[in-house]
Amino acid sequence: MIPQPVITPIPDSGGQAMLCVDFFIKLPLCGRGLLVAKGFQTDGASIPEPVWSIIDCTPFDPDTLAAAIVHDALYASEILPREDADKEFEELLKRNSRKGSGLHWIFFEAVRIGGSHVWANHTPQSVADARRFVSLSES
Repeated sequence: MIPQPVITPIPDSGGQAMLCVDFFIKLPLCGRGLLVAKGFQTDGASIPEPVWSIIDCTPFDPDTLAAAIVHDALYASEILPREDADKEFEELLKRNSRKGSGLHWIFFEAVRIGGSHVWANHTPQSVADARRFVSLSES
């Protein structure tokens, strides 16, 4: 299992949560350390509510939470290319999921299809703001 982040819901935020403590994880494919600092905000895995029962997973499910926060941090900060961020997300899902091997594939395909819209809507300011919370190290 991969380390699990500690989060708290943000009231009246439309489903956002915030990291309560710094979250560090070694990215499985590139081998670099990722630090996501306390205060980083996430919506968890961006799963539309009508799909929750179909895939037996909610946005803050322990099977997906760490991978989702890593993916959100990598996307928001653009410190890795989009394709690399998606592959790290998929690999973390593979390593953490207790629900079977299909979940990671569904999520990977979803971020490949829907993620381009999110990535394209970044601004220099939004990337700079995210980089206050996200950093990579060599190990």
